[in-house]
Amino acid sequence: MPELPEVETTCRGIAPHIVGEKITRVIVRERRLRLPIPRRFAAELSGQRITAVKRRGKYLLLGCRTGTLIIHLGMSGTLRLVPSAKPAAKHDHVDLQLSNGLTLRLRDPRRFGLMLFTEEDPLRHPLLSGLGPEPLTAAMNGASPTAAAWPPSSSSWMLRSSSAWVISTPMRPCSWRVSILRVPREW
Repeated sequence: MPELPEVETTCRGIAPHIVGEKITRVIVRERRLRLPIPRRFAAELSGQRITAVKRRGKYLLLGCRTGTLIIHLGMSGTLRLVPSAKPAAKHDHVDLQLSNGLTLRLRDPRRFGLMLFTEEDPLRHPLLSGLGPEPLTAAMNGASPTAAAWPPSSSSWMLRSSSAWVISTPMRPCSWRVSILRVPREW
């Protein structure tokens, strides 16, 4: 699964090329992703101008004039910027063709990713509303209710984690040494 730094890198990498561009055409080759892509998806996005690219947890949020496109890359998904004339490969499921001649292409061999458009506040969407504070921000300073509630055992923390980013077991000793996280020594 793409980790948070990879999602952040994707966010920063695509933003300069797509913000301000109009989505001229949407091609859906495979609707059966983690959440099926609705039939109205292409009609909702065609003609929209991308106004912002943000990240919340491991979700990418593409702000548009009338709503937000929520993207999750699943376990093996990637977003690629390619020339619009480039033919799609086997696992290229969704194309957003842009007014600058580029296409934002979702490639997802395992189909665990998702793309959905919402006209509501995306942070209130069920996929995002339960995420905790963003890591490495003031909200994760050890004084917040979320940070104070971290249980001492990794298994219960993994099950009840309220952070937007879960650090894997092999990374815990490194995180402790560089003081990224304030966790009990017994971990």
